Amino acid sequence: MNYIVSHAEDGAAALDLGDGEKAFDLAGALAYAAKLIVAGKTSVAIDDGEGNRIAGADLAACVEGRKTLMPDLRVQ
Repeated sequence: MNYIVSHAEDGAAALDLGDGEKAFDLAGALAYAAKLIVAGKTSVAIDDGEGNRIAGADLAACVEGRKTLMPDLRVQ
């Protein structure tokens, strides 16, 4: 499954689908989301295109390793 990473860029929404054949898998999406958070981007989220989404405190906890992100974007 491929994941979409979104964030706010200068007040507008920005989406990143990965790089063609290198579309984000779960680990890649989480790593990219972590880079965006560290860079100070706001409204960072991961979406699976099937209605599942993670953002905010749950995403931050996964980035920090305090929680585990499951393929359906639930946290454990």
